[in-house]
Amino acid sequence: MADYTVALEQLRGAIETSEGTATTPTRILSTGPAGNIDASDIRKRETIEDRRAAGTRTSLRATYSGIESSMIRLSSIPVSYEETGWWLSLLAPSGGTAPTTTNDAYERTFTPVEGTATNTYGTGYFTANLQYSSLDFASTMVEKVPACAITSMTLNFDKRASGTDTGVTMDLELTQTQGTVTAGTAFDGSLSATTPTLVIGNQLTAYVDSAYGSIGSTSDDQIMSASFTLTNPLTWHDGMDGTNAHTSGHWAQQWTPTMSITRRFSDLTELNAYVAKTTRAVRLEALGDAIGTASDQTTFRLDFVGKPTDHRRTQVDGLYYAEIDLEAIYDATLTTSWSAYVFNTTDAAYTAT
Repeated sequence: MADYTVALEQLRGAIETSEGTATTPTRILSTGPAGNIDASDIRKRETIEDRRAAGTRTSLRATYSGIESSMIRLSSIPVSYEETGWWLSLLAPSGGTAPTTTNDAYERTFTPVEGTATNTYGTGYFTANLQYSSLDFASTMVEKVPACAITSMTLNFDKRASGTDTGVTMDLELTQTQGTVTAGTAFDGSLSATTPTLVIGNQLTAYVDSAYGSIGSTSDDQIMSASFTLTNPLTWHDGMDGTNAHTSGHWAQQWTPTMSITRRFSDLTELNAYVAKTTRAVRLEALGDAIGTASDQTTFRLDFVGKPTDHRRTQVDGLYYAEIDLEAIYDATLTTSWSAYVFNTTDAAYTAT
């Protein structure tokens, strides 16, 4: 095929055991419909311009190649019970490397380190080696990008799902922290696509409590949608080493977890919490098919603890709703401000599947 169709695009990856490790992909990543991958900023170089002084119509004399950066953006990626943990493993979790066996199934809790700052790569995983191309374009070029870290993540939760919108989706921005992008003429390794089980919007249940110790106690069916966003800025050090590459990347700034909730304005509970700045412990949970024993179900769960920073009225289909913004606050019981949990039948560590 000579059309190089976007419909055949693929993103493959492997979680790196140390930053910048060149690793053969272990998984064909499920990215949803064609066009969800934006790879236009792979191998992006600054352009340095030599422009003439005034007095000439054409001012450009020459251009020079500046510092190179690479970024991959993914939008509306369907969240699945099996694969979402792979992405969460890139956010320095504890428990991201080995599953715990429970009733013939497997569970993982991803609790990012927030109590103490870290600027190094060690226990846990921070980066992925990604390879991108279209299947019919691979013989021309496969872009191989090591040391990709999540610098922005949004999880979208919406009961209303239809068409290619599954109701629970993820947006990601991955930035290369070090290393060199190479162009091959084939994907490394031999892989077959898996079929993850998607999390569907009408499987969602929302809970809101006033303290983490009671999180998951009080269901709230007035919530129709929510989004969780993590901004994780990367800081570059550009030392004079005679190259076009960043010298090193550092997590020198605090990350910012936030949540936005759209809730029917049926009572004053959340308005009062906004006025009083009461802590809100939010759990968003989806339960799928039965696995292991009959009492267990595939599970995806996000816990978030935050303070309300805004409460504004809006209208949806002629009904009054409130849009409520929350900013994360460190919780001593959770030892972080947010945590995610998956329960599924994927038994191998995420480094291998």
